[in-house]
Amino acid sequence: MTERSLRVAMIGQKGYPPVHGGIEKHVAELATRLVTRGIDVDVFSRPHYSDADGPTAIPGLRVRRLASIPTKHLDAISHSILATGACICGGYDIVHYHAIGPGMLSGFPRWLSGKKTVVTVHGLDWQREKWGRLASAVLRVGESCSARFPDRTIVVSRALAEHFRRRHDCETVAIPNGITAPTLRSPDAIYPGASGHE
Repeated sequence: MTERSLRVAMIGQKGYPPVHGGIEKHVAELATRLVTRGIDVDVFSRPHYSDADGPTAIPGLRVRRLASIPTKHLDAISHSILATGACICGGYDIVHYHAIGPGMLSGFPRWLSGKKTVVTVHGLDWQREKWGRLASAVLRVGESCSARFPDRTIVVSRALAEHFRRRHDCETVAIPNGITAPTLRSPDAIYPGASGHE
């Protein structure tokens, strides 16, 4: 009998392929690297951010489109609720939430189906000017949940790690966003004759 691949679900990003923002790019890069290690990844997508559904051109990476309420305040959380339900009932080993709003739900897969959960905090969203007083308060609750509910909390900077340590007494794993290493080329490859040899 062959051993089953580890299955990971990604929740919180708008969609795939990544055409909208930093979290989407982060998830796409992470998912691509995970599947090269033999891990199956499902990226949950909101329907108005992605036309794809099902397997992608990358073996092991699949897009799962689920509905959301497409308003400023309900889009992310309504989609995350449906995706969380799908994960609780699905055969996932790890459920990886992105951002503190969706991170509010990170306890449910643990409590209801024994799955491991991770939250990556990309920023303190309640500080953004786009949110009013009530939305900011809800996002602060999401921050607290992201510190307490998952098996692991990841942050993308040392400043965030210090914030979570000081405010929530939570030891996080700091993993800064990376870049794809550039391909180094000689000056002659870019500008023929640049080295002075005609």
